[in-house]
Amino acid sequence: MRRLIDRKIKLRDLLLHRNEERYTFLSYSGLKTPEEYASYKILTMNRKWWRETAYTFISLTIPTCITTCSKECDKQGILLFKTIQGYMKDRKWAWTWRVMLRYNMEGSQLAYEIIILLQNPNTPTALRTEAYCQLIKQLTQNPSTQSVSLVRAWGFLHT
Repeated sequence: MRRLIDRKIKLRDLLLHRNEERYTFLSYSGLKTPEEYASYKILTMNRKWWRETAYTFISLTIPTCITTCSKECDKQGILLFKTIQGYMKDRKWAWTWRVMLRYNMEGSQLAYEIIILLQNPNTPTALRTEAYCQLIKQLTQNPSTQSVSLVRAWGFLHT
């Protein structure tokens, strides 16, 4: 029995290794193109920079969701991104403090609320997918020397 399990694991690993390009973040068909993502930034002279950072770490607010979700989901996605940045310490907490004061929460409680929101079956799948993609975006080429930022992002992915 043990040998059969080992063989299945080896076959699965071999299959994944041979087809790993199919399972990368950038191969996900639900992502907006860099051009489409950059076009949402209305007042900018540097669309090239927005195209280049469509799928990598940024310390600014995103102009739109990075997935092709509905317009209703877009506003929630931008708010979610700001909250994720604040929790990861990739953004100053000034904005997040206002949210926490408004809802009377601490930082860990805010993170807990995000996790509950994302695990709630009534939360739209598009918003949960957006959150996952945003976490991957913030982890990609993250220049943070604070291991707290990376640990917190991986903690979100773990839940």
